[in-house]
Amino acid sequence: MHHLQTTFFSSLLKARATLSVAALVLLLTPARTLHAAQPPPDFATSQDLSALSDSSALPPPTDKLVGAAVEAFRQGDLSRARDLARRAVADGRQQAPLYKLLASTEYLLGEPQQFETHIRAALALAPDDADLHYHLARHLYEQQRYREAAKVFGRASTLDDEHYKARYYEGLLAEARGEPERAKDLFVDAIATIDRRRVRYVWPLVDLGRLLVDQGEIERGLSWLYRAVRTDPELPYAHYEYAKALLRQPEPTAEVERALRDAIRLDPGYASAYYVLARYYATTGDRQQANEMFAKLVADEIGLGRDKRRRSRIASRRLSAMSNASMKVWQIGRFGLDALEVTERPVPAPGPRELLVRVGAVSLNYRDRLVVEGAMIPDLPLPFVPASDAAGEVIALGEDVSRFRVGDRVTSHFLPAWIDGTGSGTEGDYVSLGGPLPGVLAEYVALDEQAVVATPPYLSDHEASTLPIAAVTAWAALVEYGGLRPGQTVLVEGTGGVSIFALQLAVAAGARVIVTSSSDERLARAKALGASDGVNYVRHPEWSRQVLDLTDGRGVDHIVEVVGGDNVKQAVKALARNGHLALIGIMQGLSLNLDIVPFMRRRAMLRGVLVGSRRSFESVNRALEARQIHPVIDKDYPFAEVPAAFEHLKRGAFGKVVVRLGA
Repeated sequence: MHHLQTTFFSSLLKARATLSVAALVLLLTPARTLHAAQPPPDFATSQDLSALSDSSALPPPTDKLVGAAVEAFRQGDLSRARDLARRAVADGRQQAPLYKLLASTEYLLGEPQQFETHIRAALALAPDDADLHYHLARHLYEQQRYREAAKVFGRASTLDDEHYKARYYEGLLAEARGEPERAKDLFVDAIATIDRRRVRYVWPLVDLGRLLVDQGEIERGLSWLYRAVRTDPELPYAHYEYAKALLRQPEPTAEVERALRDAIRLDPGYASAYYVLARYYATTGDRQQANEMFAKLVADEIGLGRDKRRRSRIASRRLSAMSNASMKVWQIGRFGLDALEVTERPVPAPGPRELLVRVGAVSLNYRDRLVVEGAMIPDLPLPFVPASDAAGEVIALGEDVSRFRVGDRVTSHFLPAWIDGTGSGTEGDYVSLGGPLPGVLAEYVALDEQAVVATPPYLSDHEASTLPIAAVTAWAALVEYGGLRPGQTVLVEGTGGVSIFALQLAVAAGARVIVTSSSDERLARAKALGASDGVNYVRHPEWSRQVLDLTDGRGVDHIVEVVGGDNVKQAVKALARNGHLALIGIMQGLSLNLDIVPFMRRRAMLRGVLVGSRRSFESVNRALEARQIHPVIDKDYPFAEVPAAFEHLKRGAFGKVVVRLGA
């Protein structure tokens, strides 16, 4: 939210018409809770980031690694830029611009903790850089660490007395501390610098005008707000505050409506503008228009989720309406596929920092079958709702949610506590949805806001539900752990969910892919997706020999091992020197009996892969969207036919099996 304190006219406008009950409720709601403006995203704008890619601000181009990071950044490949910059730092390059580049990529990739670490590292090397202090302060401000932010904004202003953005934020914080006169002085200082430098940055104008109006200086405030609207007619916040000030006049005119309509035109999700417009219509006696605006608010049609306090109120209203509602879920009261039963439970109420998600689709994984049959977690408390991978829409919010809003499409994250890093922090990093945590095979689920990712907009819920385990595992195995490069050779075993995603990702990366399967028909389908060769392991039990023949005796660089057990011996024989074997599956057993000498001769790496972090999930989503890769779904089943979906899973699927709940 843009302001720490937002005041509004104190007296209620008298309605000249009888309004609906919903309208009266909203009319009596303090308007300060509806302010929904966002802070200017300074660090994330292309203008600010252009300074980072300027040749004079970056390390010498003779450094190839840093040069590659800079080039990736300029081309918009943020993940690659971040990874290359991290390598450069790890190799000992201690350069403030490099840390700044690294921090900028992490900010844009949504990694605030890493951003702060590296912006502070840059400051340690360049302590007199006012911009670095400003960006750190903005980060602290967004994290609601206001006391720290005030000190760092002050440091930026001290180093550069014309840093108008730092002055502006100092003013906001001064107002929040109950120092309106100092806030006005700081806004005026910022405006003076803006005028001298002839830049267009109108936020101080708007907030100076707003503050003057709130203190009763209506005409002075209106003059600043009118200037803001004329300077930047595309800023909805300026139109909104201008309209509010006009309403403070003895005789509000139709200019109020025009200003609010402009705010809504520029930002259709501007909840406060709808609210004030409804109140304006109430004063003019236009009952139909007033009720229309209030109805939009009650129905939550305009994206009220951006304002935290308003969002909580909307969520409470919606949950109150659903308090007696029930939903259908699939559960097991004992172990066994024949124990699956549909029943009804109350719709869950999201707790603090939780989302209530209307499930659109659920995809099934091999582990879901093991959980249902009691082979995975034999001491699982029963009854239990299985499955971990779901996609749907956020329909209500618990308190203190900040990552998502009502209406957002989200997909569940398999390991909710593993956000980033190696996952080596606590044992809780590996506690997963669908066992031991409750599963998602229900019409509604309540999920922690940290345990979901945004659904790629080009994918349907049916497609997105296939991603949490299969896509993330394939990505981690090949890209994050394996370092897959164009021209390498990849062997994928079988044609299940992980294997097909691995095939699609490897082909997209420019690798050669060999597939093993018991079915010639499935091998043909795999070749249609881009595989170069296929080996039928039923016809060729010693399938590693065929793989070696296909690679002229060299072997493959990567193996996506989803079978486990004795099959790993064949996989090792098929590896090239320095090959990477990603151990993922346990279909043939939970233990290994490995011949050590062949493994050592190949100087091979054996890596156990247990899906991946939320950051990995977000990375693979970006890669899939960039290449417009669509998941392969063998068949989707209606919610009423969950047992049939599990039977299909047991028979084996080409790609994924999905249960659909939405249209």
